[in-house]
Amino acid sequence: MKTASSELRAVAVKAYGAGVSRQQIADILGYHLNSVSRWIREFEREKRLEARPRGHRVAIFSEAERLELVELIGKQPDIT
Repeated sequence: MKTASSELRAVAVKAYGAGVSRQQIADILGYHLNSVSRWIREFEREKRLEARPRGHRVAIFSEAERLELVELIGKQPDIT
């Protein structure tokens, strides 16, 4: 799945404000209608053009805790 840049989203929002339909914007930019609709809705509600952060969850253990676990498992391999 490709992530649209803030600049591309701004173009879509500006075109919609100028009267271009969501479907036409989606066709021209090569994105799904639902994506374009979401960008416009997020801009109208939150004034946000940036994509939401994607990726991994925040680590449960700090680096110090992780090293402590590695050391403990090294001393007692059957602990797990």
